Amino acid sequence: RRKGDGGYMFIADCPDLEARRAHFETQGARIVQDLAVGDANLRAEALHLHPRDTGGCLLSVDRHGPDSTLMGSYRWAGDGWHPHARRDIMISGATMQCDDPAAVAARWSELLELPVIDQHCIKMAHGFAAFVPLGDDRGEGLSGVTLACDQPDALLANARQAGVATFTDGFDLCGVRFTLHTPK
Repeated sequence: RRKGDGGYMFIADCPDLEARRAHFETQGARIVQDLAVGDANLRAEALHLHPRDTGGCLLSVDRHGPDSTLMGSYRWAGDGWHPHARRDIMISGATMQCDDPAAVAARWSELLELPVIDQHCIKMAHGFAAFVPLGDDRGEGLSGVTLACDQPDALLANARQAGVATFTDGFDLCGVRFTLHTPK
């Protein structure tokens, strides 16, 4: 649907999916997938909202716990992902291109019960969700990911070595622009 590569989903972690589910119903947001699979050791729970009810892209609210550092169960990565986790590279934000950034930011603000801050951006517990005008002909979707990394130059060098298109502070991969910054 996006006429080529690009992102399609924004995932937020939430410890109380039951409260989220009830809130989404009061907001008229259709849940297109209410998922609970796996066991106590390797579990996935997620609520996927219909993109027409959110704008921007598919919004998924997941429960990955039980660890508040987000290092708990993450079924999609399998049971052996912990040794491969990079604490020096973290997703710190995502940008969705959309027809009406102000309206989509307001809608997500209602759904997530988080305030819109400057320039159509929602501050999350561990990052941000930003909304910008359409930048190409692919329609609404995830257009950018911001990564906090301790050594952005090394990450850029690895990207170049892999043949990935790079620019001053990031790279383009699979139709998504990854912007790098050093954490404060």
